[in-house]
Amino acid sequence: MKLIEAINRADELRPNDFTREQKIAWLSALDGIIKNEITDTHEDPPANAVSFKGYGADTPLSTQLLADAPYDELYITYLTMKIDYGNAEYAKYNNSTALYNTQLAVFSSWYNRTHMPRNSDIKFF
Repeated sequence: MKLIEAINRADELRPNDFTREQKIAWLSALDGIIKNEITDTHEDPPANAVSFKGYGADTPLSTQLLADAPYDELYITYLTMKIDYGNAEYAKYNNSTALYNTQLAVFSSWYNRTHMPRNSDIKFF
């Protein structure tokens, strides 16, 4: 999924007044989590994860996000969750959060099953 696709789909589900730049910042934070907590802990991370430095206002909207289909729905859920929180719609936020956490856990589990973890020395203190 591309940046613009995630933003447009979230806007269709939750019409809002948040700027495109804010949504790009939210997606940047999510891909930062995916990179640091999931892909960087395994051997041979995807090329787009290796080159990920964060998204900003100057990032092309055609930029591919890190999680591929069928796991890319988590981007839309994440954006709707952030919109719900920003609008103080806490019942919707709680539902969106539960769905997002499930989607992220499913993606993480799949990634862990299909990629070898990095070897690291075990250190005892």
